[in-house]
Amino acid sequence: PAPPPPQPLTTEAVPIAERFSIASWCVAQAPSLLLFVGAFLTIMAALVFVASAGVAVSGGGRFSLVLVFTAGFVLAGWFCHRYPRVALAGRVFLAIGGFLTPLVFAAAYNFLLQQRGFAVDVLWFTGSAYSAVFYGVIVVLGMGRLYAYLAVAALLSTWGAAIAVLNVPVEWVP
Repeated sequence: PAPPPPQPLTTEAVPIAERFSIASWCVAQAPSLLLFVGAFLTIMAALVFVASAGVAVSGGGRFSLVLVFTAGFVLAGWFCHRYPRVALAGRVFLAIGGFLTPLVFAAAYNFLLQQRGFAVDVLWFTGSAYSAVFYGVIVVLGMGRLYAYLAVAALLSTWGAAIAVLNVPVEWVP
């Protein structure tokens, strides 16, 4: 006897547990959602503190806060990325840390180095090169393919900064 012809899959044939619902998604993502709320509140508190600290906190203190928050988000992203239950939160934390990485160098200039007369083009070169390496490492470790685009942008920025640092004549620049 020939096997019966395949029947089209109907909604009734799909078990209830396999149907998508917002409620079941929220339950499954509850740890990540809680981490998102905590990260948002932490970021907002840090931004308000850095923006409103004025002379009460030194430039070194504000720079340290930016550096610690950036490192904290990168480390939290790396840690959470390893666990499937909170992998989504890990990707978001890593993205926040990746976004803050070049801003650490801007904070270093604004809060520490500008008063000392540090050359901004040297800091631009250093920050761009570091960011390119950082994004490249994320890609190589398999933690995000889209960071390759950021690595390319950072490499282009490093190229431009190197031209500025070395005072390359305009005629030589492509």
